[in-house]
Amino acid sequence: MIDKTLRFLRDQLNGYIKLKTGVKRDAIVFMDGTKVGVEALRNNAINLVMLNLDEDRLMRTLKDVPQGQAPDVKVNLYLLFVAHFADYLQSMQSLSLVVKFFQGHPSFNQKNSPTLDPEIQKLVMELLRLPIAENNGSWELGRLSYPPSILYRTRLLVLRDDEAIDDGSEVVSISGGAELKN
Repeated sequence: MIDKTLRFLRDQLNGYIKLKTGVKRDAIVFMDGTKVGVEALRNNAINLVMLNLDEDRLMRTLKDVPQGQAPDVKVNLYLLFVAHFADYLQSMQSLSLVVKFFQGHPSFNQKNSPTLDPEIQKLVMELLRLPIAENNGSWELGRLSYPPSILYRTRLLVLRDDEAIDDGSEVVSISGGAELKN
């Protein structure tokens, strides 16, 4: 699901930027996973990087969960859009297009985005401000010089395994420790 979300957002942004600029090549790309540091960033592009992921425990609920199944895992993805252009003003223009796109498209669902994977119910985009100290620390961790970038939180991607594997074990006692019965 994470991969489908990233591809969907990349494709949506690329379509928008091509329409706005007339440029035929993709503007949004993924980092080169075989490299480290600044070498991983692709030149003359906006690199889409998943910086972090966390579970939204406030939205976790046990009601309406069939017995024997685990509740859905609802996660937030923290996506960093890194403009890697030799021309600084090109970086600013490119990041401006990302912000404009999400300003006009703050959420995606099956109604407004028919190409969204049917397993994904809804994505909500939220621009975040990372405190300067944390921002610098994030770049130092990746051994990167500080390129122009913006951070978005993509809220509530629901992860679910509808085909959970039953190992046949059953918990039969809780008092002195769990016992498994086959």
